[in-house]
Amino acid sequence: MSGHDSPSSGTASRSARFRRMSLRTRIAALAMLPVLSLAVLTGAVTIQQRNSELERQLSARGALLARQLAAAADYGLFSGNRQSLQSLASAVLNEADVVGVLIAGANGETRITSGNPSVAAAHLPDLIGRSPPASAGTIDEVMRQNDRLVFARTVRAPRVAIEDIEESRVGDNPQDAGAGERSGDLPLGFVAVEVSDRSIRRAQTQYALQVIAILAAVLAAAFIVARKLSQRLSRPMLNMAAAVQRIGRGEEGVRVEGSSIEVLDVLASGLNQTAAQLEDARHNLQARIDEATEQLRQKKEEAEQADRAKTRFLAAASHDLRQPMQALGMFASALEHSSSEQERVGLAHQIAQASNAMADLLDSLLDISRLDAGRVRVNRVDQPLQPIFDRLWDTFGDPAAQKEIELVVRPTDLWVQSDPVLLRQIISNLVSNAVRYTSGADPQRPGRVAVLARRRANQVVIEVRDNGPGIPAEAHERIFLEFEQLSNPERDRSKGLGLGLAIVQRLSRLLDHPVALRSAPGLGSTFSVTVPRADAPTSSAAASAAPEEPTSLIGRRVLLVEDDALVRESVARLLRLWGCEVRESTGGLDLGAALLKEGWRPQVILCDFRLAAGRTGLSVIDDVRRTFDADVPAALITGDTEFAALRSQLAGGIQVLFKPVRPAQLRMLLQGMAGGIAAE
Repeated sequence: MSGHDSPSSGTASRSARFRRMSLRTRIAALAMLPVLSLAVLTGAVTIQQRNSELERQLSARGALLARQLAAAADYGLFSGNRQSLQSLASAVLNEADVVGVLIAGANGETRITSGNPSVAAAHLPDLIGRSPPASAGTIDEVMRQNDRLVFARTVRAPRVAIEDIEESRVGDNPQDAGAGERSGDLPLGFVAVEVSDRSIRRAQTQYALQVIAILAAVLAAAFIVARKLSQRLSRPMLNMAAAVQRIGRGEEGVRVEGSSIEVLDVLASGLNQTAAQLEDARHNLQARIDEATEQLRQKKEEAEQADRAKTRFLAAASHDLRQPMQALGMFASALEHSSSEQERVGLAHQIAQASNAMADLLDSLLDISRLDAGRVRVNRVDQPLQPIFDRLWDTFGDPAAQKEIELVVRPTDLWVQSDPVLLRQIISNLVSNAVRYTSGADPQRPGRVAVLARRRANQVVIEVRDNGPGIPAEAHERIFLEFEQLSNPERDRSKGLGLGLAIVQRLSRLLDHPVALRSAPGLGSTFSVTVPRADAPTSSAAASAAPEEPTSLIGRRVLLVEDDALVRESVARLLRLWGCEVRESTGGLDLGAALLKEGWRPQVILCDFRLAAGRTGLSVIDDVRRTFDADVPAALITGDTEFAALRSQLAGGIQVLFKPVRPAQLRMLLQGMAGGIAAE
């Protein structure tokens, strides 16, 4: 490779040098760049125009002198008067820039020269050889050589009328007369004026120097102005840069002066404001750190409290699950060795109670798990409150009567907008809690539980009132915790599980139905739920929405798919007791083809979700439906609460029941499916 630098390296070097310049020099250079470019362009154009004008003037003057000399020399050439021609040549030579004059005859013979017409004399044969026709009236030739210009012109003969000659010629020979008339068109000779352009070169040089001097003065003035402007611009910018460095080092009280330039004044004001804000932030930083530390400490305490609550929750759940399981095992063992029919009936009843207690606890735990995981789907509809109130009589009428508690449910014609299932669960949990903790044994103060609904603007307030022992103010929030019971340290199941109000709180947040509590020791308690009000429909629409009578299950063909033999046998026996025709299966492959071959067409499919060999209830239902080419009503009975699986099941129009399933819940599901079959 050669030692010469490449263009790119030269450009990089210039760029590096520019970056090393001070800010003031950079601003001045940038300000001068357009002025310099404009000055150079203006000077070049001005000088070019002046040069062109001088050359045009020289050409015009030379052409004019040649034309005047040709016009004045015709009679001298015609008459051969050399003295006259010499006078004309000398007169032309005295003109500015003329260095030589030449007058020649028609045959190319030089008649008169004045000065030094060297170029014209050397090229006279060429000028004569390129003589124009007689009709030409312009300059015959312009020739340039070195610093000289030659302007040549043909001299024409004038028309001279000599009467006796013309007349004799015309009389003797008409052809000669015609020739005489054309004699004025014949060339008599040539003139050449040779001029020098040295004077205009000097004038051009002088003018260029003048323009350059003026532009230099203008550039000098512009440079001075640019330097002052750059100083005016760079000084506040450098001050701001220095202030930023000082602020970065943590110095306080750093401020910069304003500027008469609006933009820089705005920057200075912003910098001062930023510096003040940084100082305030620095002053408050320790307080914020202390506050953040306190918040972290609180979060840590909350996490520890949540961990303790989780431990307490698991301990309470374990205790409450072990109790009925212990009783269930003992009752089952006693039933196995019992010989009395009456004793067996009693043991069966106690086994049912233990099973129901386990089912209640598992249902509550499952509800809390689903609510905390966000897996509960809300279906808001406009609905009347009275059907929910009627169900309260069916559910809590007997328990209240057994405790000698007066249960009052005021009729209402109000409609609300909510999820009917979730709203009913909220109200039921509140009524259950009120009945459980209200005593009816005191004749001086008979127990009473009242349920009512009041309209408040666009909302409906549902209240559950009791005259029980009341709740102290410090426990109003604590009672909504899991397994929190104020008067049940021994964990007596007859006093509930301590999960009802926890579920109420979660459901109220999910539905956005605020729950309030008014209570004091000895004054009873009032729980209220605020629900959006809905407009009641017309009487005909309400009549069309009336519930239908339960459908009989006798003779219904139910396909039961369950891989657990104990669960399958228990469910199948219950279904047969209800009059259903049951076909049991573990969910093997080609189940639909086997049923089709036997000629047994199911009307309802009950299927566990997770089956053996990695199969799922969804694949079994799809197999049976495709085999019989019909959307057979189906339901999944599962303990799997995985959200993605549940969403896919519901999207496929398949109902879901979560284990453990109560017999009444299963019967209601089958009646609903059977009703749909009958409607088809």
